[in-house]
Amino acid sequence: MCLTLEERGAYNTILDLIYSHANNLLDDDRFIAGWLRCDLRVWRRIKLRLIELGKIELRDGLIMNFRATSEIDEALGRAASVQELNRIKGIKSGIARRKNNGLDEPPVEPKSNTPTPTPTPIEEKKDSLREYKENGACAPSPPKEVLKNRNGAKPPKAGTRLSEDWLPLDDDADKVVAWGLTDEELRYEHEQFMAYWLAKTGKDATKLNWDLTWQKWMRKAAHDKREKQHREKAWKAVQKHH
Repeated sequence: MCLTLEERGAYNTILDLIYSHANNLLDDDRFIAGWLRCDLRVWRRIKLRLIELGKIELRDGLIMNFRATSEIDEALGRAASVQELNRIKGIKSGIARRKNNGLDEPPVEPKSNTPTPTPTPIEEKKDSLREYKENGACAPSPPKEVLKNRNGAKPPKAGTRLSEDWLPLDDDADKVVAWGLTDEELRYEHEQFMAYWLAKTGKDATKLNWDLTWQKWMRKAAHDKREKQHREKAWKAVQKHH
């Protein structure tokens, strides 16, 4: 409600661009002004206003929004879980097909006094297909620690619950302090985080990456703190004016 009609329209367009670029929207004033169909100076003025109100933030050359970042991360996590589930289903389906087709049975050795028949082209194709299934498509998967995707990252693992002795990485804690939370606020938010997730039940109680979940919690805490500071500042300005 604190945005003007012009600022609200620009803010909604920025959110659309963040979602469409999967949280990798570059801080390119000319590009965004082109999408907004406004003058470059107008967008720069609106951008400063949105940053001041805590609606967007600039990080590593990107324009980001806390809620959009959280929703995109959740969506990517769900997609990774679905891919892992489909991979497991594919392996089980391949094993079932092998059993139904008798591919697991050892080949029958020809009798010594019977000449070995020359395979026909059709039989050669069947032998080739059998060898591919046994040694390739349906072969047991290697350990997860040696599997890597095209980007060099390890495949997603199954979600786990938060352990009672879990602690964030030191680098993550340094990031949180840099976002604006004091040491006391960091300790408080960490205790809230642990209490919430240890008491959580249901399918949402497991996560693929607790470090990332902790970062998202702390980003929201830092965002809420900035929002509160902006509201208090605006209220003091109103009181001073009157």
